[in-house]
Amino acid sequence: MADRMIVDSWLTRASEELDGLVREVHLFGSFLDAESHPADVDVLIVFTRWNVAEACTTLRRNFVDVFNLRLHIQMFHESQVAEVSKFLRETRESRRLV
Repeated sequence: MADRMIVDSWLTRASEELDGLVREVHLFGSFLDAESHPADVDVLIVFTRWNVAEACTTLRRNFVDVFNLRLHIQMFHESQVAEVSKFLRETRESRRLV
């Protein structure tokens, strides 16, 4: 299983390398449960632009290459503040990285 601190660091660095495309990154789901052995990592990313499919594909591909885990990305645009807040309230647990 991937070390949680290493995943946190990788996601933070990867989002910073997207040159202003990412406003926020939040981890959520079973990956945050210390007793679980997840097969994937759930992440919410708030983007500064609408057309981010290529960036998400690259993140997913690189993540699986490094960690051998699937990266599930819940995407929002920075204008969707209410939707992001609602989504995070409805998750059992989340942790903001960026």
